[in-house]
Amino acid sequence: MGWFRKICLCAIALVSFSTKADASGSIRYMEPYSVEGLGIGMPVVPESREYKRYHCRPSEQYANSIWCNFSELKGGVSKLLTILHLSDNIVTYVNKQLSPAFFTNSEVDREITRLSRQFNGPAHIYRSPKRPGFPGGIIATWGDIELQPLTPDDLAVLAVGKSTHVGVLVDFLVDFHESARAGLPVYSLHGGKGYVWIARFDQRGKGKLRFFAADPSQMAQINSQVPPPYYADPTLSSENELELMKEERKKAQADAKKAEMDAEKAKAEAQKGDAERQRREAESKAEGEKATNGINAENAAAINKQIGDLGAQIEFLAKVVREQSELKKDATVEGRSSVEQTIDAINSRIEELKKEYNDKGENFSQYLTSVKPNDRNLYLTARRASEIYPKIPYYIPGTKEIGEFWVEPTVTDKGELLFEFKFVDTGASVEKVRAKIDMTLDEVEDVQKALLKLHDWSETAHNENVRKYYDKRVICFPLKKCPPDDGEHFEGKSSTEIRFNVNEDGSTAGRIQRNKGLFVEGYNMSIDSALMLQAYLNHVIKAAKSEFRSGTQSKKQLDEIFK
Repeated sequence: MGWFRKICLCAIALVSFSTKADASGSIRYMEPYSVEGLGIGMPVVPESREYKRYHCRPSEQYANSIWCNFSELKGGVSKLLTILHLSDNIVTYVNKQLSPAFFTNSEVDREITRLSRQFNGPAHIYRSPKRPGFPGGIIATWGDIELQPLTPDDLAVLAVGKSTHVGVLVDFLVDFHESARAGLPVYSLHGGKGYVWIARFDQRGKGKLRFFAADPSQMAQINSQVPPPYYADPTLSSENELELMKEERKKAQADAKKAEMDAEKAKAEAQKGDAERQRREAESKAEGEKATNGINAENAAAINKQIGDLGAQIEFLAKVVREQSELKKDATVEGRSSVEQTIDAINSRIEELKKEYNDKGENFSQYLTSVKPNDRNLYLTARRASEIYPKIPYYIPGTKEIGEFWVEPTVTDKGELLFEFKFVDTGASVEKVRAKIDMTLDEVEDVQKALLKLHDWSETAHNENVRKYYDKRVICFPLKKCPPDDGEHFEGKSSTEIRFNVNEDGSTAGRIQRNKGLFVEGYNMSIDSALMLQAYLNHVIKAAKSEFRSGTQSKKQLDEIFK
């Protein structure tokens, strides 16, 4: 289990920031380079309760800027948050640091791959030169940020524990002074907007984690006289001590020079690796195009299956629309608008699938075999339905981590119908299911109704123009184990909640929250996603009931059917 599963990352509502689901149901972030929901170029809210937790003061190194810090120790993990914003409250730098953090080499690689997909581009990777007695480190950057190695004189200043006064620094060990003493490179920030991710770890996988978003082009340094790189401490009177310090300085400068050469070598190797990766991607794309253009009757069966799957999805979603139409008949006046919006979203998805279905049929109409299948099984199990239903995303507040909901009906060894509410981490290569909640039939039906309530409350919030942070429980179960809505949690008791919240910018969201004693974990979703999820649950409940009834019928009951 890696750092992202061992550390609880809590969100802060510092800005007018929200996530929004597009027509395909995926999450779009308004600002790609952000930390804890705080994006570069977005304004902080000084009057907010979250901002007031920070200790802020005018920056000593950046002009027209405010430097803010917040730190806490929770669960044995030290967290440090830093913000640099201009006097007009626009954010130029936001940083988060965690210690200790735990990860393996494979988890580091997977996280860099995930971020590369998120930022829609490859990472520029720096790996630390090996130094006996020191842990390893890796730096990955995205966007227009550039890292420039410090000079030997600057490294010598850091090696004796002093400041270089050159602004925000980046190093492999998440400790500038330690890196300088180890003869490792330390970098200053240049270029434009981007994101930097840094991991330090020893052979046991224990270390530190730092990641930040910044726009160096908007971080103007104050033009002040930088002090000389080294001053002997005037309180030291012994000439031997002064000579020793001078020798240490010479050694630090020599190590720094070597580190600079290593950094240039690492940069050249990274550029070579980038070029090789781009060449492989181009070859792969060309092979893909060749394969597409070379489709013949031999692989028409595979095409048949693709179009058959599209047809099954269309029929399945049409059935969901019919079910929602039935649901609308019994809904309240407020609930009808929620159901109607769900139907509109599903119909939009059906039209997209129909277009893809017809396009594929036209493109491959020259084959002698039937492309559009005429023998597909019109019956879909509840599990298969969950696989082809449009993916419904969730996001974890304060992080860039997103995933998908998946509800799977199952029957226990005791013959009881249960619903496994799974939270899937799509970026993971193994253990894709990051969490699971088992729900009874009554509980999952209550969740479906609560999701409709989320939309009702969201409409109310917009109609009433609510612009204040607000959080409220919709339902909680099992009731006997639920803590008070705004009270203390109970040790040894677990429960599940559906919660509604309004942000300070007026945006609304839903949340599935799991209370595990004093520990709380939550998965947020947009209101649009909540509506799609309730439609999905409504269908899965009906299908599971039917399958369960079919699987538990006695011979006597079947005899009544076949008279």
